[in-house]
Amino acid sequence: MSMKRALFLFFIAIIAINNIHSIEIDGINYNLDDATLTASVISKNPKYAGNVVLPSSITFEGQNYSVTQIESNAFSGCYELDSIILPQQLEYIGGSAFYSSGLKYIRIPERVKEIAGMAFVNCAELDSIDIEEGITAIGSYAFANCTKLKNITIPSSVTNMDPAIFQGCTNLASVRIFGSIQVLETDLFKGCTNLRNFDVPESVQSISNAFTDCVNLEYVILHEGIVNLGYDAFYGCTNLRNITLPSSLLHMYNSLWSCANIEYIRTYAVNPPDCTGYCFRNINKSIPIYVPAGSGNLYRSAEHWKSFNNIIEEGNPTGFNPIKPNNKDNKIICNDKVFILRGEKVYTLQGQEVK
Repeated sequence: MSMKRALFLFFIAIIAINNIHSIEIDGINYNLDDATLTASVISKNPKYAGNVVLPSSITFEGQNYSVTQIESNAFSGCYELDSIILPQQLEYIGGSAFYSSGLKYIRIPERVKEIAGMAFVNCAELDSIDIEEGITAIGSYAFANCTKLKNITIPSSVTNMDPAIFQGCTNLASVRIFGSIQVLETDLFKGCTNLRNFDVPESVQSISNAFTDCVNLEYVILHEGIVNLGYDAFYGCTNLRNITLPSSLLHMYNSLWSCANIEYIRTYAVNPPDCTGYCFRNINKSIPIYVPAGSGNLYRSAEHWKSFNNIIEEGNPTGFNPIKPNNKDNKIICNDKVFILRGEKVYTLQGQEVK
């Protein structure tokens, strides 16, 4: 880098620093950016406590500033923080912003585009979260170890969910994801011991080791479109009773090992998905494996699938099209199978009408 270029960047940095200064108004600390006329909430000492209301804007020396960000660690360790109301103009919640705070409830306004990593990690009293439509990204460990959280809905605007967001949420029983997520990332629900069923979003193409040690998980709905089940996807899911694999599935990487209580596997893939060595470890090799008509011999000769001695052909592999559930459908579990109630008709997930 030339000396001229270095000096130019140095002066730009000095100007940027001079544009930002800190103030306190009504008990809340801010960084003010004179260039953008925005304000970011920052930490203070003594820490925030009680019920906090963040304004949409503040005025300083006759100038109005919109409150658009909560900076990293702003409310970290605020054990006596009971509640907070976020302004509608808020756009960003920084990393560890509420780390180990005493929050019991939070509503994320629609203009927030990103919740950074660890934003609410270890909020042991947080039992209710409302996320409005508009957010697009949620960072790693964002809600990890929120042990009182029981349910959460992820809106359709979300396109990126990083690893371990709900790791250690031991009371989490209901998760609804409407966002267009393509991957369920590593440790997404690790140790969520109260999660009993999960409907994988139909946009998902790959599942990493997202459900590790979900020991009470019994049912998972895998939609058509999933291509990969990653290493240890369901490792430690010792109560998983059965699993239905879509016709789109190509690869399984040790996905089901240690799922010792599986009672049957149903697959709609005409060609056996590729498996790695421990994929079916600790699974009873006498359980029924239901495969499409005409595919029995393929499974009986395929590596790892051939270890099962009760492979049963059923159905017509080409006589139907997979069904794509929507928000108006009702899902029904009957005799350990998942069905879709659409209007007055009942279908399997693979599109067969049940007469």
